[in-house]
Amino acid sequence: MPALAVVGAALLVERRTAALRAELVEVRASRARIASAADDARREAERVLHDGAQQRLLSVALVLRMARAQLPGPGRGADLLEEAAAELAAALGELRELARGMYPVLLTDAGLGPALAALVERSTVPAELVEVPRRRLSRADEQACYFVVSDALALTAGALDRAPGGRVRIVVRDRGGRMDVEVTARVPGGVPEVPRAGLGGLEDRVAARGGTLRTTSSADGVGVRAVLPCG
Repeated sequence: MPALAVVGAALLVERRTAALRAELVEVRASRARIASAADDARREAERVLHDGAQQRLLSVALVLRMARAQLPGPGRGADLLEEAAAELAAALGELRELARGMYPVLLTDAGLGPALAALVERSTVPAELVEVPRRRLSRADEQACYFVVSDALALTAGALDRAPGGRVRIVVRDRGGRMDVEVTARVPGGVPEVPRAGLGGLEDRVAARGGTLRTTSSADGVGVRAVLPCG
């Protein structure tokens, strides 16, 4: 092949490679924008629930207590008011759980550690928070770590649903320029693999941060491991 043709082919390959790299950068930036927009929407929804619906329900609860105080004593009316107050208290509890699941206030106010500790306390399966970063991270980094752990916990909890008796172990290690996130479920007898349902969203979230994700399955159980760049 003539030298000119070789140079031309090399330039073409270089241009195509540069174009592919630019497309990859744009895809990652697009994913990051989508993830950020979703997190902002969660935070706004939590604010609306807390400042709007929750405050109105608290006002209704106060009115019910005032109405009950106006009644002379026991009776059908008093029983109905107490029943309504009990139902309202249950609804408020469910609303608070929903709001925390959308976007935990603790994540903004106290940081990643307390927010993950609260997540573990609310877990429907036995879970243990082994290690978390001591320092505060940027809002975007804390959001990414929190929701990666939350999604991974949901996935591994699905594995435990099919093989009860296990326990989830959560480790978030600060490596300076990155966060290593490990969520593992020790399941007696093992399970075939991490449930695929919901894994795509987790993969997109990690990829949007320029991180890596892998799942593991062994005789001991299943695991989700992510590496996230951070400041």
